[in-house]
Amino acid sequence: MGTRTVLVFLLPLTVMVAISQQLPIAVIIGLVGWTMWYARRRQRMAAARGFQTV
Repeated sequence: MGTRTVLVFLLPLTVMVAISQQLPIAVIIGLVGWTMWYARRRQRMAAARGFQTV
């Protein structure tokens, strides 16, 4: 079952409507943040090994 399916049964409808509208934005922000963190981590690892990074 998807997260939304579970939340529909656990939360009141008005709360779920509000969450459902904000969920895609939160996912995008989370993915952008994770990508930035991972890129910095890879750059540090490459620099520690002596590789040139762009």
